[in-house]
Amino acid sequence: YTAAYALEITGGTFVGGSGTHTFGSLYMSNTSAAVCTLTSGVTTISSEVTSANRAINITGTNAVFNHGSGTVTFTFAGTTRIALEGNSLYNVIVNDSSASVEYIGDTTIDNDLTVTAGKFRYNNFHDLTVTGNVSVTGILGHPTTTTTSNCTFGGLQINSGGEYKAPSGTTTLTDKISSGTYTNYMFHNGGTFTHNKGTVHWKADTSSGTWYAMNGSTSATQTEFYNISTERVRASGTEQYRFWTGGSARHLTVLNNIDIGANTRIFSSNGTGNFRNDGICDISGILNIVNVTTVNMGAVTIESGGELEFGDGNSVNVEGIRNVGGTVTVT
Repeated sequence: YTAAYALEITGGTFVGGSGTHTFGSLYMSNTSAAVCTLTSGVTTISSEVTSANRAINITGTNAVFNHGSGTVTFTFAGTTRIALEGNSLYNVIVNDSSASVEYIGDTTIDNDLTVTAGKFRYNNFHDLTVTGNVSVTGILGHPTTTTTSNCTFGGLQINSGGEYKAPSGTTTLTDKISSGTYTNYMFHNGGTFTHNKGTVHWKADTSSGTWYAMNGSTSATQTEFYNISTERVRASGTEQYRFWTGGSARHLTVLNNIDIGANTRIFSSNGTGNFRNDGICDISGILNIVNVTTVNMGAVTIESGGELEFGDGNSVNVEGIRNVGGTVTVT
């Protein structure tokens, strides 16, 4: 089905089946008689409800909406909004270099988000949850630096030419990148990462085996985090949660604070890594700087069960170390 006009559901039922559909926009009245199940294939939204400036406008919680486990692609060449009223989409693709899609209210995508071109951005104080992979070649994030929103993603891949403008709240990563070259990692930056003084929190469930949070950056300024923290969901087992696996001349830069959670190991796997942490480093897991050539840190606290490992001959520049029951190991 293809139409340039809006699909308006004010008291009837639409069932998309498994076909491919194109609508100008989707509008649903706030009534339980308005029922919509999208296709399990692809729905393309090419315009907006003009009166509301919204490409998807579900006007209240009484409407009955089901994403049908399909993909919604936005190709509208302009600034528009989506309002889901607590409902979720499954896969979302933003694919127009002139598109700017803003979600209104806390928004959930039950699988993957792909920003191929254009912008997908959040309103102030509105959170975004994507249970699957996030791939950014356009721009993902708010146009200002003042938003206190939070984001929860599976894996986050910023491609060449793409930018993730993080909120000043917390970005939580919970899974590995689902496809491509970087499937061993939860985070990869091949474009631009803007921290906006927010926190990136890696939350790994290692029950499926050893996990790697990220590879080191190729320069000290390529990826500058503000705050980072790590968490391993599975408290026991033989699997490892390795945060930084940078090799020769790879960098991990944290401009403010870092919290190394229990059962997490931050290290450079080989070669000559470089580690910079300007603020406070709190260690409940392991910080291994044996293969790190350059270390510049602020104040370090080693908690009970935490461990700081460095090699004989390491050059470590640190403002101070406070050991409150942890271990310092020299190899």
